[in-house]
Amino acid sequence: RVVLLVVLITALVGLVAYFVWTEVQHAAREKSALWSEQAQELEPKWAAETDEAKKQVLEKELKDLLDRILDRYPRQYAAQRAFLIRAHVAEHAKDWAAMAKDYQTLADRFPRSYLAPLSLLHAGSSYEELGDAKQALASYQRVRDRYRGSYLVPWALFSIGRLKQAEGDFAGALE
Repeated sequence: RVVLLVVLITALVGLVAYFVWTEVQHAAREKSALWSEQAQELEPKWAAETDEAKKQVLEKELKDLLDRILDRYPRQYAAQRAFLIRAHVAEHAKDWAAMAKDYQTLADRFPRSYLAPLSLLHAGSSYEELGDAKQALASYQRVRDRYRGSYLVPWALFSIGRLKQAEGDFAGALE
């Protein structure tokens, strides 16, 4: 009897814990998605703003929201979108280093995401803007090697060939 009672209580506690955990995760996904949508709507407003004072206020609001998403929900899909939006903001500012870092981080943290190969390609473009052909080549090669089935592989191959040709490695470019 005692063993059966312990097993039943353990099962009941496990079941309650499962439902609590599921609800907490659902709430986190929902809240992070709302914040992500808010950031997605705020980005074009910021980009289109012509008044410099208003643009700075919108940029601060957008960056604070993105930082909040990344701080509270680092493993949610919202974090992927936050890195993507933050990279877009850096691109507008021509801050290639920040752009490359956010794209690279997105690809490193979420390697199975459909955004990972796209992020690596954009990171490669950022590195090219910085004049770092070696890092750009590494990003493009990661797309080629890790995401063979991606529709972005031809873009990566073309970029690899273009960089190798610029280095004078014509055999590598031809390959």
